[in-house]
Amino acid sequence: MKTRRTTKRAVANRIGIHEKTAANRMARAAGLSSEVLGELVEALNTPDDICAATSRLAGRVAPSKKAVASWLSPDLPAYRAYLDSIKRPSVLYGIGWRVVHCNKAYRELFPPGPHIPVFPRAMPLENGVLYMLRHPNAARLLGAESMEAYERHWRTLALAHFAAVYQENRDHPELQNILREREKSPSLYASYESATKWVREHGDVAVSSEPRPFFDPRGEEHVTRAQVLPEAHPGSPLQHATWVIEGDVVDDGGGDGGDGGDGGDDEGVG
Repeated sequence: MKTRRTTKRAVANRIGIHEKTAANRMARAAGLSSEVLGELVEALNTPDDICAATSRLAGRVAPSKKAVASWLSPDLPAYRAYLDSIKRPSVLYGIGWRVVHCNKAYRELFPPGPHIPVFPRAMPLENGVLYMLRHPNAARLLGAESMEAYERHWRTLALAHFAAVYQENRDHPELQNILREREKSPSLYASYESATKWVREHGDVAVSSEPRPFFDPRGEEHVTRAQVLPEAHPGSPLQHATWVIEGDVVDDGGGDGGDGGDGGDDEGVG
């Protein structure tokens, strides 16, 4: 960091995480996954030889340099400014749904705490799809504490959408990581096999934009409905999605930033 004349805050901003999170990851580099370690090294703008040495010291194989990481996209500053101007909860993410940046409203909607206890690699501020699929308390908000609603309106859609994306990007490391997470749960594995079959027969199920049952944890906590409106950015590894919570009154200048989507709404948690 001294050689690159950078700070932990600068590294955190490049990745789109909190400065304390960046510090914690640096302190336990040897225990990080290859993807997360590679993210740190890339954010430091490290020369290839030092990058390889760092990976070896941590007992990892240096990540491939073939693709530009989503958190290093040249468009990132513009997208960050755009999301921060949106009043509704909005999140920016890459192909593996890893959160690159989210605005204040999104952080207020999904803060770690009693409704979202910390669970490794499955927090909505880090990866929205893994939160849907792996977090043991996901049904508390998604589905408004109804396991049936959670399975039908959230997890099944997420599985089907992942299956569709994975079929087109089988070599992507972050998608492979989600696949490994799926294999840790027998019930999730069985559900995924069914979702894969559905996609082969009917196409991507994630085209439904109907409002879904949702428990709003903000202010006066209450059961409501939510729509997740995604927007792809052609030519960019980044996408973003905006959450429209039923009952919210938001004056955001005539647009919530989420009405230009393609209907693939379950990718929007991150």
